[in-house]
Amino acid sequence: MKQILVLFSLLFLCSTLTAQKAEKHISYYSNQNIKEEGYYLDRQKDGVWKGYFLNGKIQYESSYENGNRNGPFKYYSLENGVHYLNSEGSYKNGKQHGKFQTYNKNGDINKTTFYENGKLVPSNNYGDSPESSSPAISSPAKSQTVEIYYRMHIKNNCHETVNLLLRYKTIQGTWITKGWNTIKPGEETYIEDTKNSVVYYYATDQSNGSWSGDETRTFNGKSYGFRKYTFTGDLGKKTITLNCASKKKEYENKVAKKEVEYRLYFKNKTSKTVNTIIRYQSTSGSWVTKGWYTIKAGQEIFIDRMKSKMILYHAKSNSAFWKGTEYRDFKGKRYGFKKMTFSKDGEKKVLELIQR
Repeated sequence: MKQILVLFSLLFLCSTLTAQKAEKHISYYSNQNIKEEGYYLDRQKDGVWKGYFLNGKIQYESSYENGNRNGPFKYYSLENGVHYLNSEGSYKNGKQHGKFQTYNKNGDINKTTFYENGKLVPSNNYGDSPESSSPAISSPAKSQTVEIYYRMHIKNNCHETVNLLLRYKTIQGTWITKGWNTIKPGEETYIEDTKNSVVYYYATDQSNGSWSGDETRTFNGKSYGFRKYTFTGDLGKKTITLNCASKKKEYENKVAKKEVEYRLYFKNKTSKTVNTIIRYQSTSGSWVTKGWYTIKAGQEIFIDRMKSKMILYHAKSNSAFWKGTEYRDFKGKRYGFKKMTFSKDGEKKVLELIQR
């Protein structure tokens, strides 16, 4: 009997430890520098989380418990090459609590405020000295619910991983575009703080296209159509939710209005490096021929956005050709192009080159 009780106790202990196992999370920028790192405990942020700028310098440091900010918080700025502490304070159960201070780039204090459970309280209610971190007298009648910034979050409600660009105004007043942010299905991620209620975003998934709009901006040399989003209500946490259902309806509306723009990709599924020329209808409506594109074995590359589902292509490796009877001139020479029409729905179109 004792052996059975001991066995059950061990099983219970093991299951408890397993359920509470902390999982390390690290995300990276395209240059392989760390973007964010911390731990999840039972799928919620726990312990100290750190975020970094693209150049590797610290951007923020925040303590979490059960998914909520709980403990000290520091936010840093990087302005014209100067890296400095912008603000610091503390949170209690996800709400600002205690003393908050903001600084200029010389380290001088710009402003000091005090909070109690997310509510701003007069400094004279904090003991005999403004350096006190705990309220001596609570004054609910004079308090008001106030946050310093909009805390921007993105929630991916789709079944596919989403890549997102976010354009926003920094706390220092400069417009920047941040990306690519990779968000897994069902995941919600913190992006940044801002004082401006208007932001712009562009996102793509792995198959059915994009969340886009009419605001054209350039990122890493390419142009994207950004969608405008306006935060309403009080400052604090604001979440932009990406829903597949609404995107599908938007796509169907575009198809009905013949306003769909497709994203053309080329995937080399052969074992050889391939060189290709591609002819397609650009978003301006004119037909263009581009090449030569060099695509390594197994590689997939983005070509351009296009209007038509039909394309022409001519490809070759060191041992094979892919050509057809549609003849076109390219850089003074004539080539036989193969014709291909994409039949599946969705904005992403992939031309797959198969081994011959």
